[in-house]
Amino acid sequence: MIAEHRTGIALTLCLCWLCSAEAISSAQEPARPSRGPLWSAEVLQQDMNPADPFSTKIIDRSRAGLCFLDTKRLIVYELVLKGGLSSRKTPVILNAFRLQMKVLDASSGKEIFQKEWPARVQDSYIHAVSGGVLVRTEGILRIYGKDFQEIRQMPLLETQGPYEWMVIVSPSGETVLVNQISAEFSSLTVMDGQTFEWRNSPALRFRYTISDHGLAAWDGSHIIISRFGAKWTTLRPKLARNCHFTTPTLVANDAVVYPECRGVSLITADGQVRARHFLGGKERPDQEIAVAEDGELVAASLANVKVTGPIYDDSHKPVLIGRRVAVYNLLLNKLLSDIEVVPLPKARLDFALSLDGSRLAILNDKKVSVYDIPAN
Repeated sequence: MIAEHRTGIALTLCLCWLCSAEAISSAQEPARPSRGPLWSAEVLQQDMNPADPFSTKIIDRSRAGLCFLDTKRLIVYELVLKGGLSSRKTPVILNAFRLQMKVLDASSGKEIFQKEWPARVQDSYIHAVSGGVLVRTEGILRIYGKDFQEIRQMPLLETQGPYEWMVIVSPSGETVLVNQISAEFSSLTVMDGQTFEWRNSPALRFRYTISDHGLAAWDGSHIIISRFGAKWTTLRPKLARNCHFTTPTLVANDAVVYPECRGVSLITADGQVRARHFLGGKERPDQEIAVAEDGELVAASLANVKVTGPIYDDSHKPVLIGRRVAVYNLLLNKLLSDIEVVPLPKARLDFALSLDGSRLAILNDKKVSVYDIPAN
């Protein structure tokens, strides 16, 4: 099934972890020269209204995005207006919008296959899992094999009162959670031949990430982690104050990476900060993250921000002057690739790592670029 927000790790340009596992350092590793892409091409067709560059909507995978089907094939998709009306009363969707997908050769950008589905303006997206592809068009979740033969459909229907569906995929693609949320209950389904109600834990009414064995979330006050079906454990690391807190990313079953307003921290299951990198005053890590299958390689974007005008003047505001996507090797403590996103995206940004971490794909508005990632 589809992860609304695919799990991964917030690590950015100049991110430097400790060579010693016991100390905390703010030293920075020199960035590697940015490499040119294997290929770059305008793939999408739908124009979108410009987005606030600081809004989470700049990365909105319910409207457009990309993911690696495998190391050789890249999926790119977008929501396209076709005309007609959409019904919100049934999962049967009329033709107001279509979710269009293209499968490209990851080495050349050549189109291999395309397909489209009826869709609505929200909650329409695609993600790859270990056994194939998941396509969500709000009221229906379609499951396909890697040959795009449909295996089955899962209706995502409203039962009673206001509700929300959350679909989350682990970095390996082998574990999928579907969580139906209302004011009264939170019903959790683990998709991999095993289904159960969430018990012995608070309802999952907040954003979270998963591994193949557990979850991590921010409950409004603390980072919390849990094995599936077990009670939450609260982590109490010393974090920066007066920050806008975001979702921790579960790197492995015993560690999370957490982006703070001025830096990124690696936190173990006992609540200890094993490493912390302090970003410069003009740098802000984005919340959206990509991670390779084994959790060793991670990618994230870093916004370079300049504040203009006097502090008590209306002209005092943040201005985005640059954005990068960096790939980092956690085990080797190395920044492997540093890609400048140019021109700055106006409406859409997304990025994905292949499962083996050998390639990085970046969506910048309508253009897709694919890069090789060096092994060391």
